Amino acid sequence: METNSNKNLTRREIEEQIIKKAGEDEGFKKELMSDPHKTIAQFGVEIPKEIDIKVVEETPKLAYLVLPMSQEVLADGALDMVAGGCSCTMGQIAIEPPLR
Repeated sequence: METNSNKNLTRREIEEQIIKKAGEDEGFKKELMSDPHKTIAQFGVEIPKEIDIKVVEETPKLAYLVLPMSQEVLADGALDMVAGGCSCTMGQIAIEPPLR
């Protein structure tokens, strides 16, 4: 995968690529669920190890509603990461920086 071309993509476009690949490739999905930092890095998105990533998959009987972080609880560093696209909600994939 060519990561240089992903630098100009929006967060949503990268999310869509990851979700699409996970839907088409069971091995990729398992890797994404077990090591999301490494797997997401394949798309040119480096997420600091200090940020916990939780990858979840909906089922017919289980749905997730991911709320965005409250702007009131974001520290300056977290705001920089959000602005840079490091923190994102990816449909079934949620990347959540820890609250302090």
